[in-house]
Amino acid sequence: MGYRKDSAKRLKFKTWLHNSRDNLISYGIPSDIFEHEARWWYLLEHGYDYESEWNPTFLSSPNQEKLLEFLRSEYKNGEARCLITDIEKNMDSSG
Repeated sequence: MGYRKDSAKRLKFKTWLHNSRDNLISYGIPSDIFEHEARWWYLLEHGYDYESEWNPTFLSSPNQEKLLEFLRSEYKNGEARCLITDIEKNMDSSG
């Protein structure tokens, strides 16, 4: 039973990634982060990538705004709360 849940979860992520890849690339997120589900979730939950130390301050202000809009539409249950908060703080401090 657990195997089916894991398979379904992986398929759901792969489908989401297929549908979201172009947007993520256009915002400037490195593909090696979103191609790995664990790294993507870590970024959402902690605001930075644990391997590369990439964070949203590496993005231009317009791309941060686009990413913020994307995150708000994709993660309405608070899954990306930390990353959203970090982007909002960065945007507030930059201007």
